[in-house]
Amino acid sequence: MRVCARLAGLLGSLFLIAACASTRHEPAHPPVATLRPALGPLVRLQPPCLAVSGLCEELRAALAHGSGTFEAWRQECFAGRPWSCQLQALSLATGQGSERSLEDAVGLFMKSCKLGVLAGCVDIGRLREAGFGVSRDDRLAIAWYRQACDGGNLEGCVALGRLLGSRGSVERDLDRAAALLRSVCEAGRDDGCTELGLVLIDRDGLEKISHSITLFQRACDRGNSRGCVSLGAMYLYGRGLVADRDRGVALFQRACSLDEKSCSTLGHMYTAGQDVETDTARGLELLQKACDAGDGEGCFISGAMYRHGVGVPRDEARGVALYQRACDGASADGCNNLGHAYQNGYSVPRDLKRAFREFTRACQGGSDAGCTSLGAAYAEGLGVPNDLRYAMHLYKRPCDAGYGLACRNLGIMYREGQGTPPDLRRAVELFQRGCLRKREDGGSAEACVELGLAYLRGQGVEENAKRAIELFLHACQAQYEGGCEQLKRLM
Repeated sequence: MRVCARLAGLLGSLFLIAACASTRHEPAHPPVATLRPALGPLVRLQPPCLAVSGLCEELRAALAHGSGTFEAWRQECFAGRPWSCQLQALSLATGQGSERSLEDAVGLFMKSCKLGVLAGCVDIGRLREAGFGVSRDDRLAIAWYRQACDGGNLEGCVALGRLLGSRGSVERDLDRAAALLRSVCEAGRDDGCTELGLVLIDRDGLEKISHSITLFQRACDRGNSRGCVSLGAMYLYGRGLVADRDRGVALFQRACSLDEKSCSTLGHMYTAGQDVETDTARGLELLQKACDAGDGEGCFISGAMYRHGVGVPRDEARGVALYQRACDGASADGCNNLGHAYQNGYSVPRDLKRAFREFTRACQGGSDAGCTSLGAAYAEGLGVPNDLRYAMHLYKRPCDAGYGLACRNLGIMYREGQGTPPDLRRAVELFQRGCLRKREDGGSAEACVELGLAYLRGQGVEENAKRAIELFLHACQAQYEGGCEQLKRLM
């Protein structure tokens, strides 16, 4: 069974650890069970609390110093009590003590922020950055984080520095990010030290990595799980240190013990047999622990394994339920796969409008697969009026980012003249972009078949049957049935 995807969640652009199950973005899935227990009038945090990272922790901390009811918070917020607005928003965002509604939570976070609750400014920034409940917008996220940071909220400063230092950020500025995070680290925020270490590696390269290692070690020793994961990756891959696999794995285990959401890192490794001996049962246990702690990626990967029967008996119902939890936990890819379940009626009633909503959430959340699925919905008029030009727009971004299936879909539109005048050469260019990458890096076997057909027919490229056969064989070996079918036709 082929395992494909990647782990980059905790380490951003720095390291890539393989894992996840067969076709990360594949369409099929199952019945969604009840995911949250009903709560009585007194709000107590119940597992699983699934939300954009940080919201569950914030609600947990607030409830540790008191309690209340959603209705009481609603009335007090209406009367102008800022923290009641914040608690009401957290309840709505996490689904704890109320029906989950990110859209309503957004408005309340904005209200609490305007009333002076800086944590509300951070939270609306989180939702803007993740694209949950609102459209994804890094500039607006930065603005909300800056407002919190300028008001003295160090969590807002950490978030601002992290986003300014992130690859792909619209306002990336490594010097500003480093200066801000250094001040936060010196003020005693261990998460600021970890983020500073990551930014410095991106800014200064591996030649000056020793300072980052010191920062990771300090943060890890003081209980910051992300610092432990970062340091563990250094040991695992020998970056600035003598490679020591056992030490790296031990640091991932410490991260898991510090924060159960970090267990997904180790879970990836065990299920994939990446740098450790394969132990599917142990891996799933860790992924489930992370999922129950609110990590959407842990839910997503375990859902993919059950959905496709990778290392476990195939269980579509369980897989789709986990995709639902992943989506609730801010996994954009989880929303994408959930959308495919509703689009195709896999163990859930077929519902094209629901599928469209999930694809929209996935795309807004930054999933290349989600934007590709949303583009296909517009191209085919599934759950939304047909709009070929907008479909092309949606395909372009993930294609430019290296997601091969989007390039393949966009290429077909150029070949067929859908939403644009026919352009066979442009179509071939797009098929090549989609095909000529490793599958785990976003390459598409489907794009290889379309490129093979272009060579076979001499469309947009000089006819070359031998090259066509090579491409069909490549797709077939990648377990894409369409490639195998083309080979059979030529035999």
